Amino acid sequence: MTREKHSSGLWQIILTSVITAVVTAALGIWGQDKAAQWADQRQHRTQEVTQFVEAAQKFDVLVTNYMTKLNADQDASKERAALHENIQQQFNLLETAKTNLNDLSNQRATDYQNDLADLGEKLDLSLPAADAQPVAQAIADTRAANVCVVYDLRKKAGLPAVVTDKDRCENTRK
Repeated sequence: MTREKHSSGLWQIILTSVITAVVTAALGIWGQDKAAQWADQRQHRTQEVTQFVEAAQKFDVLVTNYMTKLNADQDASKERAALHENIQQQFNLLETAKTNLNDLSNQRATDYQNDLADLGEKLDLSLPAADAQPVAQAIADTRAANVCVVYDLRKKAGLPAVVTDKDRCENTRK
């Protein structure tokens, strides 16, 4: 009788050990899969943010090129077209990238998209330099909004952000 109890107890220990090993292996594989998915999602978000930041930085160059030609009373249609293309690119990239932001930052990104759309509409007017005050104001508003949107996206993606932008953008939330 003692041998049967000992044998039965030994089988229970072996069976428990096997079940524990199988469950641990399955959880380990599942955890690795989830970690890999998370890493892929993070890399994709980082790429989206990087693409948007690159387009936002190009915006400043395109604005300078456009305003230089416009203020010199030269044909700025090529520069205006390039600026329009950049505005559309930023709008589209931001549509995807902003989904990772919290409510306040997401609203700020949406407001920036509205600024981009407003600027695009003002560019469509093809105003001469003497009448371009609405365009210049729309550019200034868009540039100002751009700083905190770029900061919010960089911060969320774990990318480095400019300290002065942090001070400016964190203080506007209060």
